[in-house]
Amino acid sequence: MVGGAAAAGMDWAIGVWASSLLNAAYFLPISGAPVAARANPPGTYAARGWRETAWLLLLPPLATAIMTLAAGVFAQSPGSPLAWAKLIAEREYRTHPLGTPAALE
Repeated sequence: MVGGAAAAGMDWAIGVWASSLLNAAYFLPISGAPVAARANPPGTYAARGWRETAWLLLLPPLATAIMTLAAGVFAQSPGSPLAWAKLIAEREYRTHPLGTPAALE
């Protein structure tokens, strides 16, 4: 499948395929845990202590939350995605003295 996408010049499909594999690897422990674990009798719960989940399942959502907050807090910094988008938009759509956009030259 990857070879066919590369041959067709669809490099984005390779990225989608890799992303799908990473999602499957992330959700496999979640969906496999009930099958592998011994069922508790009805009305009882397994004692887990102060931890509710394993660290490997907790780290990706925490990293995403931290990066999302950082993107919002540092949105006005020179290297932020917003600054890059503004720079690209200014370079692509600036007008010259004759009123023609720079992209049409």
